[in-house]
Amino acid sequence: MADIVQEFNEYRSKMNEKLLADNNKIVKPKFDVTIEQPTNKTVVVKSPSKSIKSLRTYQLGIIYKDKYGRETPVLTDDSGSKKIGKKSADNYNNIKVKLTNPTYPSWATHFKYFIKEPSNEYYNLAMDRWYNAEDDNIWLSFPSSERNKIQEDRFIILKKKH
Repeated sequence: MADIVQEFNEYRSKMNEKLLADNNKIVKPKFDVTIEQPTNKTVVVKSPSKSIKSLRTYQLGIIYKDKYGRETPVLTDDSGSKKIGKKSADNYNNIKVKLTNPTYPSWATHFKYFIKEPSNEYYNLAMDRWYNAEDDNIWLSFPSSERNKIQEDRFIILKKKH
């Protein structure tokens, strides 16, 4: 029992310092993040499938676990940030991650990726109809249940066109 307590205390002291690998180098993850569109899927209207959202920036991180299930804080780097543009809105998008520097703590038995989407609040709106205006613009109509999602002087970005 005393060995487990000592090991735990050593672990806690390591967590309060910088994480070191076997070669005494600081563990700092570097990511290779790519966005993939599976080639075996084509976008079909009204055919839902899993996909990450476009017009978002995603931040990736990693944690390391030991044999007792204890975890490090989430470690991240600027290389773990990936922006998904509007051009990807029509595709089924997946995030593919690879560590480019496989340096990890010697006590780590597992690792786990975390993905965070740190952007501001946003809403999806379902348009009801549109109308031609006399000045070559258009009027958009939304159901009344959507009225609190948008305010004057805000932008609407069209992502999909059916």
